Amino acid sequence: RTEYRERPPLPCIASHVECVWSHGASTRPARVLPDTCIDLVFSPQAGLQIVGSMTRALMVEAPNDWFVGLRLRAGAARPLIQMPPEDLRDGVISAREAWGKRGRVVEEQLRNASSSELAMRTLESSLPLSQPLLPMQNAIAYLAANGGRVCLDAVIRSTGLGARQFRRRCLRETGLSPRHLARIGRFRRASSRIVQNKHVDWAQLALESGYYDQPHLINEFREFSGLTPNAYLGELTSATVSSKTSFAA
Repeated sequence: RTEYRERPPLPCIASHVECVWSHGASTRPARVLPDTCIDLVFSPQAGLQIVGSMTRALMVEAPNDWFVGLRLRAGAARPLIQMPPEDLRDGVISAREAWGKRGRVVEEQLRNASSSELAMRTLESSLPLSQPLLPMQNAIAYLAANGGRVCLDAVIRSTGLGARQFRRRCLRETGLSPRHLARIGRFRRASSRIVQNKHVDWAQLALESGYYDQPHLINEFREFSGLTPNAYLGELTSATVSSKTSFAA
């Protein structure tokens, strides 16, 4: 199996960054799953790219070299990627195009990295200093992490905003509506449970993940992954499945 590893980010950026990760070369294509996040991804082939929030799975060709990434928390990406997340939904843009000179400088530093670990450190140090997260951004992160298990109206009330204001801000910060963000967060949690436990009680998984019932789980799994949960479980034994970790191959 292709080596994938991730670690926590440096403490100084942990409020905005979920993890940094690396992925080795592979001989197999990968199914890339939505995960509510925006990633910075570097590979020697494609350079440094910004990968937007995804609403559907993608199949990508097998990477023939290592690559690394930095996963930004839902709601925290906008000041760091320095472009509107709503313009990047289901899309990719090169850092050279998005950041100009700064993008070219960071990409050159990454190309000079002698190992994936050094490249991961370079990605971490490339982020501009950012302000502490606002209550609105914390609410978005909480919704993404707990979609299906929390009341959306209660999350909105906690920000002091109206429903329409919250929806506009959520779209602005993530590229996704609040309900879409919560649904993808719930799907991410369910798919992670399948990865962790290959012997799955589907009805129990649906209940614990926040779905109404097993058919609800199956329908949303098809929408976001292109597979039924059982087919996804079968694919895990024969192919690499990840969030955005293969997109820049």
